[in-house]
Amino acid sequence: EVAEDTFNFFQAEIGGGWVYEKYFCFTDSAGRHICDVDDYFTIIFCFLTEYHLPYGAVFGWKFAFLPAVDDFTGDYLMRNDGYLTLPIVGPISAKLGLRDEYDSTPAAGTDKNSLYFLAGLSVGW
Repeated sequence: EVAEDTFNFFQAEIGGGWVYEKYFCFTDSAGRHICDVDDYFTIIFCFLTEYHLPYGAVFGWKFAFLPAVDDFTGDYLMRNDGYLTLPIVGPISAKLGLRDEYDSTPAAGTDKNSLYFLAGLSVGW
């Protein structure tokens, strides 16, 4: 049974932001300090949903697209998160999730796409 005071939802958000990515710093043979940095102003487009399942479990999903204002299709981040929370006792829940991150301009020597498995405990009230 899903409690009467819980709500399933789907929503869209838009806003402004600034992305700052500092990857690696090193000193070259000439003694210069070099850092691989990417930063830009962005317009954030985000979609989220949450669906309440029986026994207090919750499924959620969030997608965010963060393009550079001056290079909308050439420099951007995309994040896609899905998670499931399962109640353990009282306000404590187990949380399992997958996150996929795509960076169109990654640091040298890294991949554009990263996939993460997340597991942890969450406290809600």
